[in-house]
Amino acid sequence: MHIRLDGPVSPTIAIGYHNLGSLQRAQGRFEDAERSLGEAYRQRIELYGADNPIALRTGAAYADALTAMGKHDAAEPILRDILARQRSQAGEEISADVARTMGYLAGALARRGAFAEAESLFVAALESARRRLPATHPRRRELVDGLARLYEASGRPGDAERLRREEAAGN
Repeated sequence: MHIRLDGPVSPTIAIGYHNLGSLQRAQGRFEDAERSLGEAYRQRIELYGADNPIALRTGAAYADALTAMGKHDAAEPILRDILARQRSQAGEEISADVARTMGYLAGALARRGAFAEAESLFVAALESARRRLPATHPRRRELVDGLARLYEASGRPGDAERLRREEAAGN
């Protein structure tokens, strides 16, 4: 099923596309999510500019949908660009948005076997999440799971188990 929200570019329509794409991704409808989030990203850039935090968040969600579809080569440059823009705004601090994008990029890199860079990004994002979020927060758990899967994929199941134990203990 294809849903089209007709009308001029507007914040309301961009929100509609973003929310629709997020729902489609959660349902595993990745091709639909790619279209909806891509349109939301395009509209938000048009509305707010490429450096706007709202546009950057939407772009990261769009690129994460691409990664979920196995389109790592398409997702990686988008995520690298978004991460650079977010870092230039946040300075030395790893903000929640920077940590989220780092996690998305780490996942894309891990899926294509770039384990060292992915690990560095996962670790930095997780350290930031541990300072900001309780152990039960879904974003923090996603980062732990992503890093643990990376450890397993790179032949380090002991590190994966240690990480999961530490996190279960609340560390």
